[in-house]
Amino acid sequence: MARTRTFALAAALACAAVPAAAQQRVWVPSTPPRGTVTQPAPAPAPQPAPAPVHGGYDHHRGGSGYGYGSGYGQDVAPDLPNCTVTFSGAVQGTYGCSSVQTEWRRGEGISTVRILSNPGQQILNRPALEVSVGFGGAPLARGAHSNRDAVQGTAVWLRYNGAVWGAQAGGPGLPAGGYALYLARSTDTGETGYGRAYSAGGTFTADLPAYSGASGPVHVEVRF
Repeated sequence: MARTRTFALAAALACAAVPAAAQQRVWVPSTPPRGTVTQPAPAPAPQPAPAPVHGGYDHHRGGSGYGYGSGYGQDVAPDLPNCTVTFSGAVQGTYGCSSVQTEWRRGEGISTVRILSNPGQQILNRPALEVSVGFGGAPLARGAHSNRDAVQGTAVWLRYNGAVWGAQAGGPGLPAGGYALYLARSTDTGETGYGRAYSAGGTFTADLPAYSGASGPVHVEVRF
């Protein structure tokens, strides 16, 4: 019995010799306390892509600003997806269109179909076709027009490699040349400052005699 009491007393003294700090249990939270969690910075709002800047004819604005950008042959308006121009004769090849416009002018009572390929002749070694065909009345679907019903100011010009072919209503070149315009479709797209705008498509063909510095005629076919 005396030995048992001696052992218990020794054990109690040994425990009492351990510092109180060593017996404390440190609480480690499973999650950081409120207010200490760092939230990621919000992503910046997406910025709209800058509008493309190009020279040539702008078929969206309906204006003709021949800006050449950083150099000749650069910053050209892209070709339209459903419009092609084919040349045969003195000039040959198939190319795209940069602009197609159809409009009716209220004050004059006439319509004009304009087609441009390679505006401002910015693309080197590529023909530049300019079509401005005017006729009386609105541009109706399944409407057919030619140089016989052309209004004053109608003109078709082709420029390539320093040479010019052309036909112009009331001017030189028209008697020896001619054109045919067929509007397969024509839809009124709304009011403008001068009349009405239309979305039209069809075909245009022309036989252009040599006008300046050219040799031999050129046949033109446009599908738009």
